[in-house]
Amino acid sequence: MPVNNLLNGTAGLPVAETEQIKNFWSGMIPLHSIVVSVIVIFSMIIVRYILVKTLNHETQDTKARKKRARRISLLTGILSLTFLLPVWLPTLQSFAAVLGIFGAGIILIFREILLSMAGWLYLHIRKPYVIGDRIQMGNFSGEVIDIRLLGTVLSESDTTDGSDFSGRTIHIPNAKVMTEIIANMGDADAIQPFVLTFSLDAKSNLKRAEEILLSVATKKIEITSIRKPQVHIEVKGKAVVLRLRLYAPSLSTRQVSNELYNEILELFAADENIDLCELK
Repeated sequence: MPVNNLLNGTAGLPVAETEQIKNFWSGMIPLHSIVVSVIVIFSMIIVRYILVKTLNHETQDTKARKKRARRISLLTGILSLTFLLPVWLPTLQSFAAVLGIFGAGIILIFREILLSMAGWLYLHIRKPYVIGDRIQMGNFSGEVIDIRLLGTVLSESDTTDGSDFSGRTIHIPNAKVMTEIIANMGDADAIQPFVLTFSLDAKSNLKRAEEILLSVATKKIEITSIRKPQVHIEVKGKAVVLRLRLYAPSLSTRQVSNELYNEILELFAADENIDLCELK
């Protein structure tokens, strides 16, 4: 067996395929292709920088700026591929011949990278979540702060509703988008419903209790025609359960709940006709 074949990694291959591989490696990186690629990439970086700087002057909203920057990056990336594809097409044709020979091994080695790139494409086409959404993927939950080519970056939360952040940043490969179940709780600033529950003795003045709930909720929560506080009553044995349903921004529901509980419980304790009880 010729020593050159061993050094070139073509030992044992048919003559035609051996020649294809030699031709590919000998002309793999033409100088003019490298020069054109550097010019195109450098130009796109400058264009992206100018566009981002210009558009950032129009708004001070950090989330809006991030979304615009991501869209501009996507646009300049597509333009770069459009300009570079004709330049590298002859080389890609030679690469395809080599890929046909070693394709299975290459795909196996780069499986996770290819899946992550496919996941990134899926995220931009189907948009199961976007920057600013609060999601749960597998065992991790938090707010999406960036979507990159190979991974999604989360600001981790200790609770499913995203109201408490742990301070940690989680990097999840985009490949997980293709294999994990994703729960999307919506934008961090979105209005969402939540419920406060109170258990009262059946002999309590329920009408007065309902008035207190609605009065406190109306003062604390911004009311709209379709988001008025509602009180639902349910009898359980010798107790009556009052559920106060309200709406508030997602990240402030815990704080609002604490404030409402404190004020309502104080008013219940001051009223002789309202007695709290424990559900059995």
